[in-house]
Amino acid sequence: KGTASTLFAALSPTVRAQAETFAGAYIVPPGKRGMASRQARDEGLVEEVRVFSEGRIREWGVGLGGEV
Repeated sequence: KGTASTLFAALSPTVRAQAETFAGAYIVPPGKRGMASRQARDEGLVEEVRVFSEGRIREWGVGLGGEV
């Protein structure tokens, strides 16, 4: 049920044909470009999530960006 936008982004010929329009866009509902939430645009929060995520990934022993 919650995969329609993801599938549209991955499989739609429209997205491929209009790659510059859809690049980095939120697609909700399928076929429509949406705005990122205020939280998603908060650079401080984005950095906090990135640091947290990378820490967990390192704990699991997975390399990041070519790291071993």
